[in-house]
Amino acid sequence: MTALVLTINMVVAYVTADREALLSFFSDPDKFYAAAPYTFLVASVIILLFGPGKLALDALIRRLLETRPLQEAPAPSR
Repeated sequence: MTALVLTINMVVAYVTADREALLSFFSDPDKFYAAAPYTFLVASVIILLFGPGKLALDALIRRLLETRPLQEAPAPSR
């Protein structure tokens, strides 16, 4: 959900701060790519589309709290 908010935030940053770069998306793409919000927009879109995966906080907590089954003690020999 945070990635969605960040993506919207970066689109608003393009609209308000770098409107010229946004409008030159088709005519001069290098200007669009060189704008400051571009890197953050791409990163937030990637996380929005693919999710954080193993870098997610819930995945880290799950790995830390994961209980491993206890190994049975070997049967005593007679």
